[in-house]
Amino acid sequence: MLSDENTKVNNFYTLLRKIKSEVSNSRIVALALERTPITWLIGQKVYEPVKIRTFLEMVWSRFPYIEHVNLNIEEDTLLSLKRSFQEITQLLRDIKSKIDRGHDTTDNASYLFTVIKSSCADFLSIYFNNRLFSHATGKTQHN
Repeated sequence: MLSDENTKVNNFYTLLRKIKSEVSNSRIVALALERTPITWLIGQKVYEPVKIRTFLEMVWSRFPYIEHVNLNIEEDTLLSLKRSFQEITQLLRDIKSKIDRGHDTTDNASYLFTVIKSSCADFLSIYFNNRLFSHATGKTQHN
C-alpha cells in the first residue's frame, strides 16, 4: 500500500512539473509577442500581448507554494490543467506564427483569452482552496 501512495505522490509531482513546464513555455512565447506591435479588439475591449503574460505570471508566481505542499487534488483535475496549458502554449505559438506571416489573429486571440481565463481560474481555485483550508485548520491538505 505504501508503494501505491508513493506512486500517487510521484504522479502528482510529475503532473505539476509538466504543468509548470507548459506555463513556462507559454510565458516565453508571450514575452516574444510583447515585442510585436499588435493589439486585438475583442468585443469592446482592446487586448495587448502583455495581458497574456499577466495571466500566466499569476499562475507562475504561485507555483512555489503549490510545489511545497501536499495537496489533495484529483489526478483528472491535474490532467485537465496540463491539457489546458498545453493548448495555451500551442495557441500562442500559432498566433506568433500567424503574426510573423502578416495574418489576422483576432479570432485566435479571442479564443486564447477564453482558454487562458478559464485555465488560470481553475488553477487559482485549487490554490486558494488549499490556502483557505490551511488558514482554517493550520495545516495543509494531504493525499
